[in-house]
Amino acid sequence: MDRFAPGPLLRRHSGTLIQSAKAAVAAVAAWLIAAELLRLPQPFLAPYAAVFLMEPTVYRSFTTAVRQVAAVAAGVLLAAAVGTVVPVQSAAIGVAVLIGLVLGSWRRMGDSGIWIGVTALLLLSYGTTGNELLLVDRLIESALGAAIGLAVNVVILPPAYVREPARAVQRLARELSDLLTDLSRAMDADEPPEEKENWSRRARDAEARVRAAEDAIGWASESVVANPRRIALRERPAPARAQEVLASLRAAWPHIRQLCEAVEAVLTGHEPFAQPSRANREAVASLLDALGRAVTACAERDHAALREAHHDTETALDRLHRGIADVPDERAGLGAVILPARTVLAQLSC
Repeated sequence: MDRFAPGPLLRRHSGTLIQSAKAAVAAVAAWLIAAELLRLPQPFLAPYAAVFLMEPTVYRSFTTAVRQVAAVAAGVLLAAAVGTVVPVQSAAIGVAVLIGLVLGSWRRMGDSGIWIGVTALLLLSYGTTGNELLLVDRLIESALGAAIGLAVNVVILPPAYVREPARAVQRLARELSDLLTDLSRAMDADEPPEEKENWSRRARDAEARVRAAEDAIGWASESVVANPRRIALRERPAPARAQEVLASLRAAWPHIRQLCEAVEAVLTGHEPFAQPSRANREAVASLLDALGRAVTACAERDHAALREAHHDTETALDRLHRGIADVPDERAGLGAVILPARTVLAQLSC
C-alpha cells in the first residue's frame, strides 16, 4: 500500500489534524467571547492563550493553564511594580524583562515561565501600567483564553495514546527479529555475502526504537490522567502490558547487538577468526533464527511459540558446543557467540 495514499496519510496524522482543528475552534471561540461579548480592549490575548493550551494531553493542559495564568499574573504585578519604581520607560522595560526572565526560569513554571517577562514587556511598552483596570483586563483576557483552550481540549475528543505503546513495541520487536533473521540467512548461505551489510550498525540503530517505545508508554500513561475518556480507555490494551514486553526487549537489545557484532566478525572472516565449517555455520544460523522467533513470540506474548523458540535455541547451542569441540580452530570466533545468545534467551521470558 502506498504510504502517501490519502487513507494511510490521514490515519498517521489524524491526531495532529484533530488537535489543530481544536486549536482553531478554541481561538475563534476565545476571540468571539473576548471581542464581541465582553468587548475587552485587547482581545487578541484570549485566542493567543487558548491556542497555547492545546497540549498533547489533558493533564498538560491543566498544568499549563495554571502555569500560564500564574505567569501572566506575575507579569502584571511585575509591570505595575517596575512602572511605579522606574519612571523612564526604556529603563523600566529592561528591568522588567530581566527580572521576568529570571523568575520565569523557575523549573516549576515550565515553558510558561517566559510569559512573566513577555507580559511585563507588553504592558510597559503600551504604557498601561498606570491604569489598574487595564492591568486587570490583561489578566482576564489571558485567563479567559486559558479556560477556553482547556475546555475545548477536555470536552472535544480529549487526546489519548493508549494504542501507541503496543505499536511501538511491535516495531521494535520486528526490527530486532528481522535483524536476527537476516543474519541467520547470511550465515546459512553457501558463500559469504558479496556486499558487506553492517548488521552491528543495524543493531545499534535499534536503540532509537527502544527510546521511541519508552516515549510511547510515557505518553500513553500521561494521556489517561484527568481524561474524561479514561473509563473507556481502560478497556483497551493497557500500557503496563506493553511495558512488560518492552522491559524484556530492552534488556535483550544490548546482548543482541553484542551477538551481531560477534557473528559479523566470524561471517566476514576478520582475523583472528577463521571461516567456520558448514556444520557450525548451520548451527549458528539455526541459533539466530530461533532467537528471532523468540523475539517475535515475546512481543506477541505467544507463550507456546516462545517455549518452542527456547527449545530450538537450546538445541542450536548444544550443536554449536559440539561443533566447537570438534573444530578447535573455530573456538575463538564462535565461542563469542554463545554467551550473548544465552543472555538474550534468558531475557526473553515475556
